[in-house]
Amino acid sequence: FNRLRDERSGSAFMTEAQREWVETRRLMLTVRPAAVVVVPSHWLRSLTFMLVHSRRFEVAIISAIACNVIFMALNLYPENKVLMQISVMTESVFMTVFILEAVLKLIALFPRAYFAVLWNCFDFFLVLV
Repeated sequence: FNRLRDERSGSAFMTEAQREWVETRRLMLTVRPAAVVVVPSHWLRSLTFMLVHSRRFEVAIISAIACNVIFMALNLYPENKVLMQISVMTESVFMTVFILEAVLKLIALFPRAYFAVLWNCFDFFLVLV
């Protein structure tokens, strides 16, 4: 099986050094360099940069996401009016928190650095929807 695979991929006719070079090239094509994020020089952007990159901010956002999931899972049938009012209120609060997160990150990073991170693109898409 290995011999047939090597013949079909062309590696049966390569030396060991050539195989190593091909594997290194494949690895280089799959690995992307990490983007270097520079702290902004403007005092407001610098302050928001430090805020959105702090561990506490990250924990607060993850906690908000977890609480939002819990509140979304609390739908009961038949519908309870009090629970529905609480659900609408919490939905508004969480929406405000997530919009505020996106705005703060946009202020801190500006669009180019903000949208360079795929998680930020995903978050922004969810906020828009």
